[in-house]
Amino acid sequence: MDAYEQRAALAEKALEELVAKVTELEGIIQQRSNESSDGASSEELIRLRQEKEQYAAELKATKELLAKKEYQVRVLVQSLEAEEAKSAGTPTPAAAASAAASSSSATSGATTSIPKGPVVFRTDLPLDELSARVNAEFVSFARQFNPDGAYPDLRLNDGHLGRGDFAANLKGMCSRMGIKDANKFCTDLADFINPKLTPENVMKEVLTNGAFINASIHRAGIFRAAITRAAEMGDAYGTSKTQQGKRVIIEHTSSNPNGPLHIGNLRNSILGAHLAELFKAVGYEVSQHFFVNDLGAQIGLTAYGYVRIQHLKPKLKNDQWIGLIYAIMNTFNEFQKLGISLRDVHDRLQAGTLKELIAGPQSKQIEDYVDVTLDLNSRQPELVEELFKVCIDVPDVRAEAGRLNLAYENNEPEAVRVFRKMVLDCLVGVQQTLDTYNIRHDAFDFESELGWEGSNDRVLDLLRSCPFYVPQTQSNAEGKPEGGHFLMGKFIEAAGLPCGKKGYQKNYPNFYLVRPDGSTLYTCRDVVYTLKKMKQADLVFNIIASEQNLPQEKVALAVRMLKPEEQQKQYHISYELVSLLDRKMSGRRGRYVLADDLYLELKDAIRLIMKEKYEGKELANDEAFFDEVTDELATATMKYVLLQTGVKNKITIRVADVVKPESSSTASFCLYNFARTSSLFRKHQEGVEAGKYPPLSPIDRVQWELFEDDMEWELLMSLISFPSLILSIACPPLPAPPQLPEFASQKLIEFLARLVQLYSKYYKRIRVLTVRSCRPLTFSRTCIYLLVCFFYRLVKRRYCSAHVLARRRTRRCGR
Repeated sequence: MDAYEQRAALAEKALEELVAKVTELEGIIQQRSNESSDGASSEELIRLRQEKEQYAAELKATKELLAKKEYQVRVLVQSLEAEEAKSAGTPTPAAAASAAASSSSATSGATTSIPKGPVVFRTDLPLDELSARVNAEFVSFARQFNPDGAYPDLRLNDGHLGRGDFAANLKGMCSRMGIKDANKFCTDLADFINPKLTPENVMKEVLTNGAFINASIHRAGIFRAAITRAAEMGDAYGTSKTQQGKRVIIEHTSSNPNGPLHIGNLRNSILGAHLAELFKAVGYEVSQHFFVNDLGAQIGLTAYGYVRIQHLKPKLKNDQWIGLIYAIMNTFNEFQKLGISLRDVHDRLQAGTLKELIAGPQSKQIEDYVDVTLDLNSRQPELVEELFKVCIDVPDVRAEAGRLNLAYENNEPEAVRVFRKMVLDCLVGVQQTLDTYNIRHDAFDFESELGWEGSNDRVLDLLRSCPFYVPQTQSNAEGKPEGGHFLMGKFIEAAGLPCGKKGYQKNYPNFYLVRPDGSTLYTCRDVVYTLKKMKQADLVFNIIASEQNLPQEKVALAVRMLKPEEQQKQYHISYELVSLLDRKMSGRRGRYVLADDLYLELKDAIRLIMKEKYEGKELANDEAFFDEVTDELATATMKYVLLQTGVKNKITIRVADVVKPESSSTASFCLYNFARTSSLFRKHQEGVEAGKYPPLSPIDRVQWELFEDDMEWELLMSLISFPSLILSIACPPLPAPPQLPEFASQKLIEFLARLVQLYSKYYKRIRVLTVRSCRPLTFSRTCIYLLVCFFYRLVKRRYCSAHVLARRRTRRCGR
């Protein structure tokens, strides 16, 4: 039995053991679920739930390991079958070693056959195949030298190509084996391996640098295998099926339907759409959801004003218009809370004496809302006047809005008509903004419908049966009304959950779900919605700003309390806020840094740069050309800026910096390189048609051995590593609560920036389209150049900027 067959047997045995363990754990969990809890004390209930949670967590980890092992075995079998079909008796190539890598330390020290033959990539992850092939070959030789070594993996050496293509540090292994001189061991090992290497091996030479083993490989075969695989897969290159069969819901955007998207909302939207594409790329079945928060005091105030001025034609996009209505209605409400009548405010506004209201102990608050009123009146005087007319004699606009809100929550037809018209009008404006970035949701889930369909009542029954739930009361221990709530601190203590560093905070606050009058709070509806999503998917991800970390943590704890067996299905992806230099936002005051406005600022800044560049040229007065280019560049810049920073870091945008075309870390630089690549394609095709250049050789006739330039190798390694990068970003480890998952979405932008910078340097060094292009070396370089360009185009369009080059039908963002 050769090395591959040994490892195949080990992998299949491990697979059988994992399947058996999954079956056993599922049986135990079912048994715990069936155990009667009638008459059980709180402590017994907690113990049963804890046992179920422990087994559920073990089951989840085992299933993840099983899925990984199944994929490895599938790779192994495919490679073995393909190799046997090609030439009977030829040792298995790279993909076969992929499954064996994890069990290589368990193989015996006996002499084994060494994998040989050309490298052929047959799976979705060529870097994994290549690494497995290199390591299988290295271990086969190394075990002949010293069968007792537990050799570490050789890893791609992307920082020091002069020291080899793959490298590993053997110092730790030597220390464990009692070998004092690790440097000499490595030198002797290299001297043993090098004479045995032939052109049929993937390794070309083994070098040493102290205790480091560095392996140089035969690059020509890797160029052939990688480019052939990329060409075969086409647009699918970069995707894999590792998560096939799993359903994911990703909730993003979910802005309040009473105002436009600001730049913080837009970070949420772009991050969500970006991750959705990455999830699809690794095989998940993805559904993007928008939770429409159409209940609450803010929405009620807005609807109360909106329905009374429908005769007034909007002067802005729907969402911006509705946002101003909310700001004005909220200002009315604040004045009334301060004891100031709307008639007095209106009369003073008309007389120009509004600032005379600023006096007394509440002068600071009054001053704030006087300033807001003057600002809103300067921007939309007609809208302010119309809202004064319909509200001036209403003694308490908040109370009237509350009654309208309650009628809507109770599904009364007239209230439903009023609310739904306003909410849908606002969502139309929001979608127009999202269309700019080609963002579409698969479902809009309305908060109000959770009550209408009975979901709230069903979950409330579950809540009330929980031993840690305290019902609402009109007189608590202090004689005050208090809403229904969970005693979260006691639950955390009883369940033995970690506290302190990397755990839950001490003296954990209660989680209020119901008002003293019995009506549900939005927190209760968040729990209801979470449970509903968890029924529809295997994993649920909610993209919500970091300021909601504690409320989201409470929701997760409530879910854990109610459904302990499913508590590891839902995760909060937290992100920090976005700001522009020297600007502040306040939705209550109608002051936002709107996504639409920032887009227009970016477009204007880019237009100024283009005007300077095209001054005196034919296109200088072509407004259609300028509109098209500035549209694309502004869209790409917004995506690039909002994705290039890790979600845990705040973003501060300076427009002048992010549009600089000369900076190598901007969207403009990336698109500039794409433009000149497109020009290269066009000129080459025109040259072929004119007989100036010969047509490109087929891939199987390219002289791969001529590719000896390190920069070409770096470009190729970018191509090979791309699918593995996608997988690592889309499938990070999912931690135990309260830790949050870290989706390093910025790594793809960093990858794109490095690739384009390398590509730009290569472009300057290599003259591709010259009369000398007919020479074999230059012609071969042309082939790899164009294929890498294709890859770059694939990265930029499919993942990094979510189809930024796709033409949009219209531009709807208004000033």
